Amino acid sequence: MKGSRVPDIMVYERARFDAYCAEHPDWLDKPFILVPDLCIEVVSRNDQYSEVNEKVEAYLADGVRLVWVFDPQTRTVTIRTQGSATATILHADDTLDGGTVVSGFSVRVGDVFAGKV
Repeated sequence: MKGSRVPDIMVYERARFDAYCAEHPDWLDKPFILVPDLCIEVVSRNDQYSEVNEKVEAYLADGVRLVWVFDPQTRTVTIRTQGSATATILHADDTLDGGTVVSGFSVRVGDVFAGKV
């Protein structure tokens, strides 16, 4: 990713990760420059909404396909996808799934914040 933005969690599609490692056999000795498929941000008490939003927009501009923002205070997950200006906000009874980026993954949002994952 461009710049020094680092999300709390980055997820890579296995095939892309393997291809990157094959093309860069010394990848452990250099900065890792593969753009993640999914970036996850967890909002801290000292985070400002505008700064988190700027990060999300930058991730999407860099080529990240999916961004999840977990907000423990509101117990919500905001979802943004590349190519869409629309945000989806999930609440406790909603199900978060990985779609085509993390196929097979799903969890009830309330369980994430209750520590039941």
